[in-house]
Amino acid sequence: MSQAAGSRAAAASEFFLANLNPGDNTIVAQNFAEAASGDVTASARISVRTSVMSAIVPYMSLTRFSGAEQATTTTDAPSTGENSCILTLGEQLTVSSDVMTFNGSPSVNLTGCNLRSNKSMDCNGHSTGANTYAVGSIVGCSFAHSGQPVVPDIYSNLSSNIVKLCGASAGGYTWTANGTLPTAAANQIIRVSQSGYSEIHVCGDLTLSGTGSTTLTGSAPASDTVVVVENGGIIIGAGANVIANQVTFVLAGGSGSPIVSWPNGNGGNAASLSLSASTGSSNPWRGMAIYENPSLNFDMTWSSGTNFSLDGVLYFPRASFTVSGQVVSGPMGCSKIVVGQFTLNGSVDMKQSDAACAAMQVSQYAFPGATTTTSTVRLTQ
Repeated sequence: MSQAAGSRAAAASEFFLANLNPGDNTIVAQNFAEAASGDVTASARISVRTSVMSAIVPYMSLTRFSGAEQATTTTDAPSTGENSCILTLGEQLTVSSDVMTFNGSPSVNLTGCNLRSNKSMDCNGHSTGANTYAVGSIVGCSFAHSGQPVVPDIYSNLSSNIVKLCGASAGGYTWTANGTLPTAAANQIIRVSQSGYSEIHVCGDLTLSGTGSTTLTGSAPASDTVVVVENGGIIIGAGANVIANQVTFVLAGGSGSPIVSWPNGNGGNAASLSLSASTGSSNPWRGMAIYENPSLNFDMTWSSGTNFSLDGVLYFPRASFTVSGQVVSGPMGCSKIVVGQFTLNGSVDMKQSDAACAAMQVSQYAFPGATTTTSTVRLTQ
């Protein structure tokens, strides 16, 4: 079939639609363009229903050669990331264990992400409305996909960057947000020189305080800050309203309780923390908002007084984590919770996009097994 100049893009589109059989899948977008040389380039995106990947992107390109044109259709699978907003690992538990549970009538709103469990999950009274994936069984949850592959813990090796400096010191420190880092103080604060970011070690519990949406390190910090908490945890003070931009908290362990605790919501007590993770390319903690040493095993409950905004990864791989307050995505729009077990009695409103997670330097596991198929047809001039 001869194709005149100016009509080849339309012919290529017709050929693409005639030869592609998407079945019950959906062509999300397609674009065909003819260059001045006569070459036609094209791209299309198809949403595919499959247990391994959520999208397959076929590409078509037309190349001139020997007085004819060759049309090649390639199907590739670049979008094989597990892209969950909440991932439960359930280490040392059986596959039948419900390590993700939604009780009563929690509020669940997810955009661009899903729920995933390496064991089983149970939606007790609320189906969540989200896509749900589990290695084991799924009971009562919407859009259920059981029998999924295990997602390995790709963050555990970051623990090799933890260096403890406090020894037995545990004086603790109350950081009242004012846009500046605390100075070194015996038994409390140790400053460490790092290239490209600031690092401080808090010896004992770190209490965050401040009102009026005050910032820990400034509203637009020039670089990241890594706060390593040794021999204690993070305490959000009652009534605190704190913003932490380009900050990573590392709970290193030692004595004390290396968790994040909030004021009890009864009696009007509440607190807010808006945390956006480190992003510097030279910072090994980039993408991580709060990181608990994976050798630790401390359960954590956030009360109804919790108001937490998250950009980056919240990582407590062996903890049983219960949320009765509110967890939402921050303004960057990339949030991820990775815990041992997760129970929701409150609300989550979380989101992800490829662009936002790339900007936040958030890494996610990519499933292997992407396939490529190619078909060729020749359109004569």
